[in-house]
Amino acid sequence: MEHASTYHVGELTTVPLRVLTTSRDGNARKKKRTRERIRRMALSIHMHGGVLQNLVVVPEVHDGRQTGRLEVVAGETRRLALCALRDGWIEDAKGYSDDFPVPVLVRDIHEATSASTTENIEREDMHPADQFLAFQKMVDECGSIEEVAAMYGVSPLTVKRRLRLANAEPRLLELYRQDGMSLEQLMALCVSDDHQAQWRVWQTTEGNDWERTPGRLRQAMMAGELALESPLVRFVGVKAYEAAGGQIRRDLFNDGNEGWIMDSALLRRLAAERLDKRAAKVRAEGWAWVETRTELSYHELSEFTRAPNVRRSLNDQEQAEWDPVQQEVNGLERCREEMYESEESIDADKLEQIERRIAELNGRLRRLQQTCSTWTPEILSVAGAIVTVERNGELVVHRGLIRPKDRKAAMRAVEQPEPIRQSAVGIEPEQVRGLSEAVTRKLTAQQTVALQRVLADNCEVALAALAHNLVQRFWGEHRVVSALGVQARGCSDELSRCDPPGIEQCRAWRELTQMREAWGDRIPGEPAQLLPWLIALPIGELCDLLALCAALTVNAVKSSLAPHPADALAAAVGLDMSQWWEPTAESYLHQVPKALILEAVRESHSEEAAAPLEKLRKDELVARAEALLAGRGWLPAVHRSSQVAVTVGPNS
Repeated sequence: MEHASTYHVGELTTVPLRVLTTSRDGNARKKKRTRERIRRMALSIHMHGGVLQNLVVVPEVHDGRQTGRLEVVAGETRRLALCALRDGWIEDAKGYSDDFPVPVLVRDIHEATSASTTENIEREDMHPADQFLAFQKMVDECGSIEEVAAMYGVSPLTVKRRLRLANAEPRLLELYRQDGMSLEQLMALCVSDDHQAQWRVWQTTEGNDWERTPGRLRQAMMAGELALESPLVRFVGVKAYEAAGGQIRRDLFNDGNEGWIMDSALLRRLAAERLDKRAAKVRAEGWAWVETRTELSYHELSEFTRAPNVRRSLNDQEQAEWDPVQQEVNGLERCREEMYESEESIDADKLEQIERRIAELNGRLRRLQQTCSTWTPEILSVAGAIVTVERNGELVVHRGLIRPKDRKAAMRAVEQPEPIRQSAVGIEPEQVRGLSEAVTRKLTAQQTVALQRVLADNCEVALAALAHNLVQRFWGEHRVVSALGVQARGCSDELSRCDPPGIEQCRAWRELTQMREAWGDRIPGEPAQLLPWLIALPIGELCDLLALCAALTVNAVKSSLAPHPADALAAAVGLDMSQWWEPTAESYLHQVPKALILEAVRESHSEEAAAPLEKLRKDELVARAEALLAGRGWLPAVHRSSQVAVTVGPNS
């Protein structure tokens, strides 16, 4: 409700932030407030749930009449801090707007100037640490957080935050009182009530400003505890964990409700039980062995060899189902070719119907073909499977794994039938009919950046890729004669040309740019200093730098779905494009035929979900499909190609 535009001297009231303005000449404090001072005041207001002390104001007058606005003559810093909160200066601070209620006391100009002078000369603000302890005392006396919250007009959460800070390790609280640490640092350490841990983390980070950032301090305090966003927690589910009696440590100072699992043993037991249920079904498939693991690193998975699967011939019933579908596809493709070759104008609606039908029929053929891929009894007798949790929190089954001790037996087993040619692509050409070369290059440019970003975090694979390059150059058929024999060429310009300006807006590109800039600030500018600097780098940091350099040379852009050297690299680092790309109108849907849009909806939802969309115009279809595909993790075939080699065989 809008406050009345006429104010009376002596009135103590609450007004919306938007009616407050700086005083033209009534405020005794003339020195300009620094941004840091305003930010500290904003953080204090946010921590306390609002302004605790009223501002002193005078009505703004024009031509002898009040304008409805109020000039602040005492409390300007608080007004600026509220404006900063409204404008998003403090991360996670929500609920501040022009309508935010502010307590004010209305004075005439002479009284207000006197009040401003008195406030700035005689009043000394209570230090926040003393405020925390005062709130603790009040809660101890009245015994109710809610009662204290109501007394001061703040939320119970605000009171809980003050109590948590009042309960900080006494030496840290005194250090904060003496300006030896910031409020953000104290909040980070108070994510846990463990005084010994608080003091230990603070002491062990002495002299290292980077390790004493609030984020790093919070990580150090929570070392060994699983965050709610970790794969295992997402796999089990917070509700299931809490239903089993598990407790969660919440970060009171994070409005996003960040938290950590307190009983990791219980969480792992629940995860193991779920994995065991799935493993029982996998064992029924006839594998020689089946294991369950709550975690499986690439290094552990790389110890196994992949057993090839084989494709059996269609039986009579399957062949009878296949033939008429294939004949219809052939006929429709001939009809489409004739339309393209005709000199008459193409009937767009008819062409779209043909493409939609071809996509539908090819989907049936693919599903039928998948039923013909299997492993021979000889392979089943020596190979096994691991049931584990993927990095996105989903259950995954790695089938056809050969242990080192079983490799000889596996080699004898694969001599029996003709194995399917293993390919990291593993996609039939029919899956991408209608996808133009330009769109394919654009999508694989996005995939390249994502692959670079993931590889930059995987030192083992990056070093292996570099060794692969060196070995080929030294022992391959084509030797390169030069000082070192390795030539590195970045491909950022080519990637930008493939997808302007979309590539520079994707998260992988931004993160790679930040990584490059961070290293660029550290690398010596003088060439003569570079090698000594590299030699002096700790081995871990040197490996990180080398991984980034190797990643930036990767170029996986291609014009078709033919196998590419980067496919194996993508499989090795477990590239999951659903973590880096999603099918929006701009990134995909506006650039492909309606048939492929409908196919995406069918694959991510069902035939029933796609059916009502078939008669929509292209723009309407794109809008509806974008909403349906959001958050589903659906990927076009060109992006799935980077994942097939990681999970040979069905994984659901």
